[in-house]
Amino acid sequence: MSNDPSDEQPGKFVKFIKDLLIEFKQLISDRQWDALLLISAFSIWLLFNPGDGFVINSLGTQELPSWYNTLFLSIVTVLGILAAFFIVFDKKVTSLGTVKLSKTDKFIYTAIAAFTLTTTIFSITSFLNTPVSFSSYVACIDTSGDCFSMGENILITRNAFEPEKHNQEEELASIMKDVLAEREQLISFDLNLVRDEPWKEICKDNWKLKSTATGLYAGGDFAEARNSFSDFLTKCPNDPEAQIYLENAQSKQFESKQNSSFWRIGRKNDYLLHLAVVVPASIRDGYRESQEILRGVALAQREFNTASRERKLVIGIADDGFKEDNTSSQNTLIRRVEERHAANRVANFIAFDRSDILGVIGHFTSDATDEAAECYNNRLVAISPTSTAVRPVRHEQDSTDEQNSEEHCLKSKQTIDNLDDQKFDPGNYVFRTALNDGRAIETLIERGELTEHVAIVYESDSTYSQSFKEELSSRWMEQAGKIVNPPQDNSDKCNFSKSAIHTPQDCLDMIYTHMEELDIGVDEVTLFLIPSTKNNLRVREIIQLNYENANANTKLPLIGADSMYDADFETQSANGMRIFVSWHREESDLSDIEYRAAAMFSQSPSEFTKILSSQSSLGRDQILKSGHEINWRTKTAYDAAHVLSNAANNVAARCRFPQKVRNPFNKVSFESCLREQIFVQLSSENDYEGIFSNGERNDENSQLGAVIQVDCDSSSQTCEFVKL
Repeated sequence: MSNDPSDEQPGKFVKFIKDLLIEFKQLISDRQWDALLLISAFSIWLLFNPGDGFVINSLGTQELPSWYNTLFLSIVTVLGILAAFFIVFDKKVTSLGTVKLSKTDKFIYTAIAAFTLTTTIFSITSFLNTPVSFSSYVACIDTSGDCFSMGENILITRNAFEPEKHNQEEELASIMKDVLAEREQLISFDLNLVRDEPWKEICKDNWKLKSTATGLYAGGDFAEARNSFSDFLTKCPNDPEAQIYLENAQSKQFESKQNSSFWRIGRKNDYLLHLAVVVPASIRDGYRESQEILRGVALAQREFNTASRERKLVIGIADDGFKEDNTSSQNTLIRRVEERHAANRVANFIAFDRSDILGVIGHFTSDATDEAAECYNNRLVAISPTSTAVRPVRHEQDSTDEQNSEEHCLKSKQTIDNLDDQKFDPGNYVFRTALNDGRAIETLIERGELTEHVAIVYESDSTYSQSFKEELSSRWMEQAGKIVNPPQDNSDKCNFSKSAIHTPQDCLDMIYTHMEELDIGVDEVTLFLIPSTKNNLRVREIIQLNYENANANTKLPLIGADSMYDADFETQSANGMRIFVSWHREESDLSDIEYRAAAMFSQSPSEFTKILSSQSSLGRDQILKSGHEINWRTKTAYDAAHVLSNAANNVAARCRFPQKVRNPFNKVSFESCLREQIFVQLSSENDYEGIFSNGERNDENSQLGAVIQVDCDSSSQTCEFVKL
């Protein structure tokens, strides 16, 4: 005879059914309909409740249909109501005034009433919390592809792991054919921009695993999608997009498991917190900045999901980039208009088509952030990790219907004609985790990085570049400094806007003329470079021309804006250039965030586990070799995701049953409440974690801000940014 306990289960179940049928027969014979209905409801609950019913448990891990919970609750509710009906109209109950009920009867009737009320409430909340179908598609600005994904699409394509080595000499020649003679040797050195990154080859070789995983995710098979993403990340852990999709798949599984519990049905939409991160993946070389940002977001998501038992974070990735042609890459105004159109399209989708998204991490540039704010204001919070343009003092919240409407959002304010006078003013719902340009200028002045005379290379048709230039000019002249540039933009030979007809050599000649007139040397003039993007070819050219002037003793010291923090400018011609950024790694010990990133993105997790446990001083060299080194964009993106996810989690409990719901059948009222409460929390005087001050990054106790320098090793012909 077997003593296996599992063998006893069928026998117990058969006996239970036999006893139940006998009881039913007796109740029918006695016409005790109330007791019959009550026992029926209780039996159905024991056998079929979604959490731990006997029959449901026998199905193992098989997922129930989406309609099962509602059907189950409806049946139990109907039976409970009918039982209550028969009790109320029973003769004994209707003559309560003359019949004295026993304590047992009172207990039974009270239990019936409580059971009926509970099942009714569960049924109603189940209906109200039925998942809302959201659009999962937003067309890219100039293709028919999908520019939004939570795991069903690949936005950073395989080509990103095969970086195209742009022929800058040809690009420069298309603009200024007469200034490139006798430069082949110098240019060839600076054009060696593609680093040896062996991890990318491994990712390409295993790309099919990632493609398979996204297909499984799109089909709703989150368990298999998780397995496929895990297999891919075993080979290519440095892909932050895949890391986010893996967490999303695991979060979806968590939601499914929690929803199967009978007692948790009423708060079905409380298990997942949805955020979006917007990156410029489609622009030329945009995969670099996109991956830098996504690494920070992925790290914050992993840490939140690991620490939280009650709720999980799901992050959608949106691409607000666009395909650049020769016209847009050479004309900053056209590029700016296209950039704003793309940002507007994505922001409109997030704000109005995806009410499940509680907040946004993005956008990348100040122009894109400013444009997207038209859609976000009075609807949801956006935290940009990389926008640094100087903003005006935040104003009182305007809650007019016009600003809160989709129509207003769609009325994109950019055209070729009205952008010249456009000022950066994203409104109250946009926060920023990067230090703004005003803080950068203040630090550079305090450190004595500027000489008495400053010449500024900028673009008057760029929000970021123009605001930086105006702030720099104002603050430096307050310190009795001199600005070489003339006051009128249209006569400024160092203004490389779309209407500029001047070459980089014209800009340098203007500076040299100024030096001759005042009889000052090169050590008294600083060349301050503020390109709108790293792809500004005139800025690259002026750096090269300045480098060539070293032999003529006319080489000017360089300072760059944070837009020049890129491998493209880690070149010999930019050697010695200094830049202020929000954060930079130390040159000796690794910071805490670098160690945590190492454990997540390392090609050899076991090796980095040893480093993490020993806090080895050799960690930096190994991290550099692994190809996952992080930078300031990673750090500020991590901060944005960390703050936004924790703020959403903190207010989730109070929004479970919102006090102010205009329509009780509004199926997105929970998300609407969360959006509002997140803004209230982040914008309060004692804002969350003290990280913001009037929407800007509060750096008093954050140890943010660093001045870095391009440092080149002549023997190895390599250059890198180092912290001063």
